[in-house]
Amino acid sequence: MMWNGQTYYTAGTYYVTKEQLDSYQYQAATHNKVPPLPGGGVCSVFVTDANFTHLSQWDIKLPEAGGRTWCNGIDGIGRVKGQDALLVPVSYYLTDARLAKKIENIGDGWRHITVLLRLKQVDGKVVIEQDDRCLGNPNRYPDIPSARKALQKCGSL
Repeated sequence: MMWNGQTYYTAGTYYVTKEQLDSYQYQAATHNKVPPLPGGGVCSVFVTDANFTHLSQWDIKLPEAGGRTWCNGIDGIGRVKGQDALLVPVSYYLTDARLAKKIENIGDGWRHITVLLRLKQVDGKVVIEQDDRCLGNPNRYPDIPSARKALQKCGSL
């Protein structure tokens, strides 16, 4: 993206932290079962400069169900016209939900939202902040176009 006269690269990805993986493996080894990891599956947006030097990272916040969520992935990244902001569609599920009993049911109950991330430069550094005031969290905006329409109704937040 071009922002403040400079080139930046943005990428969204899903990962599991080492601490989560260690806890998961410990539970599986000591209790002979594999429990879901609340707050597992971290979805993050990364910003680098034109030389791919890491500048900033934001872990998407999913407060639904007390944070007992599993973020599956980021489905895109789009700019917000006239604002220093990005729209990021995310898919996730609640870890307390019933597991699928059949292969064809995997994905039933997954949730799709779009979050607004504001970009700032503070002392020459890129800062990312999640702003849920307009779209809400959770919300029912599964993609960038529907979130853009919702943002227009909010005015200048």
